[in-house]
Amino acid sequence: MRQFHTLLCLLLAISLTHLMCADTKPQNHPLDTLSDVDNMDTGTTEDMLQDWTVPKDTLVADLLDEDTDIDAGADGIITSDTSDTSQPPDAFNSHTVKSFKNTEAIIAFGGPQTEPTQVKFVLTHFDDWGYYLDEFLDPTFYQFHDEWCWFRLLNGVAIPDYPLQPISGQTYATVTEITQKFSGKTELPLGLKFIGDRLYLPQFYTDSFGPNRFFGAGSLVHYDANPNRVLPEELWLFDLEYPDTPSPHQIAVFFQRLKLALPKDVGDKLRWLVRSEAQEQLGNELEKTPTYTGKIVTYGDLVVAGDYAIYNSGITAGKIRVIPKGSLAQTTLSPYDIVVLDEIPDYIPPVAAIITAVPQTPLAHINLLAKSRGTPNLYIANAAENPEIHDLIWFKKTVILNVTPAGFSFQVIGDAEYSNYLSLIQKPTLQPTQVDWSTAPYWIDLTETNLADKDALLPFIGGKSANMCAFFDFPQIIIPDKPIGLTIRSFAEHTAELRAPIKQLLDDPLFQSDPNFRYVVLEGKAAYSLLVGNTPQVQTWLEQLSGMYPKETFVGQLMQQGGLRSWVETKPIDPSILSPIYTKLTQHYANYSVYQGIRFRSSSTAEDIEGFNGAGLYESNTGFLYPDWQSGKDKKKTVEAALRATWSSYYGFQAWEERTVAGIDHLTANMGVLVHARFDDDKELNNGVFTLELVTRPTFEKAELIVNVQKGSLSVTNPVPGNPSQPEIDVVQVINNVPVVVRIQPSTEVDPGDVLLTDQELFGIHQQAIDITDQWLKHNQAALPPGQRPTSLTLDFEFRTVADGWPLLSEPPQFPSRTVWKQVRPLQHPIHTPSWTWTLPIPRDVLPYVAQVWKGVCENNEILLSWTEITTDDSAPPHLTYTNPAFVVKFDATFPKGSGPLGLSPNTIMSAGHDECTTSQLSSSADIWELEIVANSGLADSSKITQILISSNGTIDITGKNGGSHTFSNALCSRTLQSVSSDDYLKSLLTK
Repeated sequence: MRQFHTLLCLLLAISLTHLMCADTKPQNHPLDTLSDVDNMDTGTTEDMLQDWTVPKDTLVADLLDEDTDIDAGADGIITSDTSDTSQPPDAFNSHTVKSFKNTEAIIAFGGPQTEPTQVKFVLTHFDDWGYYLDEFLDPTFYQFHDEWCWFRLLNGVAIPDYPLQPISGQTYATVTEITQKFSGKTELPLGLKFIGDRLYLPQFYTDSFGPNRFFGAGSLVHYDANPNRVLPEELWLFDLEYPDTPSPHQIAVFFQRLKLALPKDVGDKLRWLVRSEAQEQLGNELEKTPTYTGKIVTYGDLVVAGDYAIYNSGITAGKIRVIPKGSLAQTTLSPYDIVVLDEIPDYIPPVAAIITAVPQTPLAHINLLAKSRGTPNLYIANAAENPEIHDLIWFKKTVILNVTPAGFSFQVIGDAEYSNYLSLIQKPTLQPTQVDWSTAPYWIDLTETNLADKDALLPFIGGKSANMCAFFDFPQIIIPDKPIGLTIRSFAEHTAELRAPIKQLLDDPLFQSDPNFRYVVLEGKAAYSLLVGNTPQVQTWLEQLSGMYPKETFVGQLMQQGGLRSWVETKPIDPSILSPIYTKLTQHYANYSVYQGIRFRSSSTAEDIEGFNGAGLYESNTGFLYPDWQSGKDKKKTVEAALRATWSSYYGFQAWEERTVAGIDHLTANMGVLVHARFDDDKELNNGVFTLELVTRPTFEKAELIVNVQKGSLSVTNPVPGNPSQPEIDVVQVINNVPVVVRIQPSTEVDPGDVLLTDQELFGIHQQAIDITDQWLKHNQAALPPGQRPTSLTLDFEFRTVADGWPLLSEPPQFPSRTVWKQVRPLQHPIHTPSWTWTLPIPRDVLPYVAQVWKGVCENNEILLSWTEITTDDSAPPHLTYTNPAFVVKFDATFPKGSGPLGLSPNTIMSAGHDECTTSQLSSSADIWELEIVANSGLADSSKITQILISSNGTIDITGKNGGSHTFSNALCSRTLQSVSSDDYLKSLLTK
């Protein structure tokens, strides 16, 4: 098969150049310049292909002849490989196809999605007339082009002639599995890096753009005929990456290569869908030539007057801003802008909503971004010219945009209403506890701590290390051997000279307003160019920044040298800091083998604090106490390198943005480090995560364990449709006071009928998790007033079952095989309510879900009653759901004249929280309701009142502890909304 492709490409080269040549690329290709395109024989791309002499018994001949049967499956998809020397092993599923027999096969492969059908493709050996691969990527498996590349290489499967070599020794079933495997790690194979949650291979895109590209990356797009569209006929299109600026010759290659892989009737209709301004300029020039007349399509050609499409629902508010084509890179956007785009870029900073004036494709990068951020995203045909939107833009109106699966609407709101909305979307300012780190020790031996020390130590050692303290109250739980918590002192000393320039940055208007600039300052120019594409517009903007912040300035140096992260990671640690830490570690782990890696895990003081979880924002790294004994790249993994890399993640863009949204002053938090032996892949028998949800409310008790576990070091992931490798999922529930195992899903990595965790092992984990969660909950309760004490808690755990010999010791005996609990942290929902609500007697497990706070009042000259009630949003767990009736959290009663029948003297005051009384709403319509309050025994003894019944008609019936009763009539009653969630507030303003 390899010889066939060489022969085919040789024939292509001969036909195109009219010269005899070998199987190498011609030195002067006739499509290298636009003038060469003008001088070509007239006709379509089809005409060029029909002039070739192609052997009749080849796959390509079959593809060009619609009457010839080819080796396609029943679905019309051709999956045959192209080389007997570089073919992937039989066990490897690339989740790609090479070609299609018919149009139905393409549409079926595109999956059940709304129009248009979109299938990404990657062409290898782009401009080489030798061996090549055409790969169409399964849309249900891949989201981004580079995933195809690194999924293949990390599974040990080479891409012929590609410089990046495959990594052998591991097999992975899904992209998600690989992403989770490397999450939180900075030393990644192949030059991979994380941008947010996305694992990204910069080299792939470097090799996909420019004059000497190895890859051609784009998408095949299909639209059904639509008489109302600018181009009404059925459309078969291909588009390229937004930053791509191809040459005329490269466009010709795309046409040629795709025609070979597609059914003839598709190839005949194929056109180029241009995306960016630069692509459109080239398309305009190409269309002047006979070859490309009618072959260039813009997004404007896809517009149907009055059409729209919903890509992501939501409700938001702000002013509408129109971003002209080609100007996004130079535009400063804010999270409060509703943005109208005339093109479909690959990246956009966080905004309030996205409206595109041209239709998007299902796998458009900005749509994936919108879904991950929760941003409303829709297409409105010719949005800026839409009369309704045009007027809103022209008069600079502030609007509510409500996007639902059924449609969208705009509604103008006033300045006061918008100010209220802005106040609601601002989270309360969170202030990590400040401590004097200057006299703190450099480390704390965590084996000498327990749960009672957790809160006091967190400001010194960070969340991950502090949580580890809780394990030492439970000696039956096995944890990593001899963990150490490095305090924030070494980080604070290492970064001390950054404090002044960071203060200046925080006051810089551009840094405050523009997330693009923040990214450049934090991660550097090169990283930003990789993120958004190294387009001329981006380079112009970066040059403008260099003019504003010359290299002589601190900011200028940061932008050029890799940002704040690089500054921290490359600055040598002062020996007075590093030496005592290194000495302590070598002494503490003196019995370890010199080959045992040590893990330095991020433990920020801005994580696992009330109202902010911060999970996944920071990175961990491996170092060796004796790097000179290691081989290859491990020689560079020193303790110092691991510390600096872990510290630098505090200044990562995503971590910075999340802290900003949470209202955390970046100078008030620091980075501690949790240290213990690295978990080595070859020592992992299985690995997993589990949660224990404990509910102790009197009316609802629950202790549910959910376990996800997988064999070996194969990362635990949520099941993915079509994923051949899935973890074991088990649940332990308590039914009639008896724990019961429910097997949800077996692991695909074990024999049928086998399990990774036996029932007895699950019962043991369940009981141990209950023990630690119960003590943790009681610890939390003891620190709060009675009315704020939570009655439920969910803890999240990670564990590894390791083989004999982990960690590797220098002398026997070695550690036996055992299950090690690696980590614990509380699962917290972020708190969005105003800070004043934190002082109310609202249980801390309810507070994150509060949607509305109401104040009720009933009064006349004899009595004044007031109460506070709350409702919770739809995301609340069932035991915390309060909608109708609401949850009365506080109650106050004043009796100016007293009451003889009740035994109350004048000016008696009765105050109670929900923990001192039971309330129930006997009916609660908008206008007619009754509220009953029953005091518990303690409150009844102190207040002399056992029951109060309030009616919306102004009647208040009170029963005294002495058996007497009193009815107060003609009270004026009202209920006033005091606080509301941002979404509920906007919905309340919508015109009915």
